[in-house]
Amino acid sequence: MTEDEKTLINNDSSTKCEIVQILGTVGEKLTKDGAQTLDLCLVKWFNGPEKVDLRWWTGTRVGKGCIFGKQEAIRLRDLLISLNLGAAE
Repeated sequence: MTEDEKTLINNDSSTKCEIVQILGTVGEKLTKDGAQTLDLCLVKWFNGPEKVDLRWWTGTRVGKGCIFGKQEAIRLRDLLISLNLGAAE
């Protein structure tokens, strides 16, 4: 996701979310609907508290994803570290 797409999403009342910060892109893929990115962001859904959000985006279209509170994100981080996956390829 780009900063321009973030601005468009934040200004679109139909998405019901505010992207507070883009933390990074985890993956990319091409689908019949176009290019998608799997982005990790800090997001406020429905004016709620900030959550860690891992979600597929097609431009400014919201895709499927997972939302984590602070404690869930910490447990996920610890679990991923424990897997000892090694360096990224």
